[in-house]
Amino acid sequence: MTTDAAISRPPLARAGTIVLAGLGTGALTSVLQGYLNSPWLALVNSASPWLAIAFSAGALCRGHRAAAIAGLVTCVAEVAGYFLTAATRGFPAGPGFVIFWAACGLAGGPL
Repeated sequence: MTTDAAISRPPLARAGTIVLAGLGTGALTSVLQGYLNSPWLALVNSASPWLAIAFSAGALCRGHRAAAIAGLVTCVAEVAGYFLTAATRGFPAGPGFVIFWAACGLAGGPL
């Protein structure tokens, strides 16, 4: 269900919110992996939090195309937020990991 307040925001503000939500989700999951233990560690080691945010971003859009783009942007921003935060924390990833997860975001985000 969409809300009139979320839909009526200017496109640039919506885009900024989507990017920030993605970057924040990626960064948060990267940090929480260092602090959580089982069973909560499984939550930040799964795709569920990322997909929930991407789905929420899409749900706030008016049409299917806008929703797919919002999901795509959210997932790509999540990958960027995760790997930038991990590198900052001293856990840099090889390009293969980044390419793999970016491809997953490109495929899964619009869905």
